[in-house]
Amino acid sequence: MKRRRKSILLILAALNIVIIGLLGTFVVKQKNATPPTTAAISPCSQVVLSKIEPYLSPAVAWDTGTLTVMTTVFYSTPNPPDASAQLLWDMLDSIKHALELGCDLPAEVTLIIQAHGQMQNTSHVALLNGADIAAWTKAELSDTELSLRGKYWQHNEIQPERSEQQSSPN
Repeated sequence: MKRRRKSILLILAALNIVIIGLLGTFVVKQKNATPPTTAAISPCSQVVLSKIEPYLSPAVAWDTGTLTVMTTVFYSTPNPPDASAQLLWDMLDSIKHALELGCDLPAEVTLIIQAHGQMQNTSHVALLNGADIAAWTKAELSDTELSLRGKYWQHNEIQPERSEQQSSPN
């Protein structure tokens, strides 16, 4: 081999060693890297989440003064059925289970259901007092008494019509 070719091969071999060394260092650093931190979910929130069906995409925000439980449900019908409001009782049952396990209920509890139909969306919002829910779990209040003590809103929103015709370029 000519002297020039030998020096080019030596340079390429040295470059390969440097690149392989850098890649090895990168892999070792990635292996020893600390995993990203995740937000801790309180045990009481976990209990509420575990008692609501996962397909409802439940979300729980449990603070010292407020508790908000939200679900989202999709229907293949044009409008969500009125029965979607019954999910509020499922949410209350999940809160009841958390109370039975020793969780302290905040003073204000908000339950939200986002029900989506093909043409209309309906939101059900219930605002309840934590002490009333605690009394209900101990059978000191009936279902009717609990619902009369709370506040309830329903909001309907009609989705804009979707045009099935597409404009074609001339």
